Amino acid sequence: MRIQKKKKKKEGPNEINEDVTVWLDQYFCDQHTSIHVFDMDSIGDNLDSRVKLAQYQEQSKLKQWAPVHNLSLLDSTHWYHGMALVVMADNDLRREVTSLFHDHKTAGHARITKTLQLILPYYWWPRMKIFVTEYIKGCATCQMTKVNTHPTHPPMFPITPTENA
Repeated sequence: MRIQKKKKKKEGPNEINEDVTVWLDQYFCDQHTSIHVFDMDSIGDNLDSRVKLAQYQEQSKLKQWAPVHNLSLLDSTHWYHGMALVVMADNDLRREVTSLFHDHKTAGHARITKTLQLILPYYWWPRMKIFVTEYIKGCATCQMTKVNTHPTHPPMFPITPTENA
C-alpha cells in the first residue's frame, strides 16, 4: 500500500481526513513511482580503470608531459594534474569522458564552460578546452535546441499590381 493517511472516524469537529482515499499498489505504474538512482561510482570506476590502463601504455609520453604540464604521481602509479586523472591521447576515451559529463541524463547537455567545470575535478588532458568545444559544437541535441540569436529574414519583395486585373 502507498501514500496517504487512513480515514479517521469522525470524532467531533475534525474533518481533515474526510476526502482522503487509500489506493492499492496495483493502481500505480512502477516506472513513475519508484526512484531510480544514477550510479556514478560504477560508471566512474570503470572509466577510471580504462584511463589508468591507457596510462600504463603511454608511460614515456607521460614522463615527457610531467614537467611541462605539472603532472604528478599521487598514488605512485598513476599520473594526475592536481587531483584530476590524466587522460591519454585516445580520442575514444576522451569522447567517453566528455559524453559522461555532457550527454548523460543527469548532465543535461551543459554548455562548454559548464561541461569543462564538471570534467576538470576528475579528468584532465592537454588542449582539453578545444576538444570539449569541438565535441559540443558537433552535438546534434545541442544544435537542435540552441536558440538562433541572428535569424535570417526573407528578402522583401514588393507586391506589384498586375495590369488589367
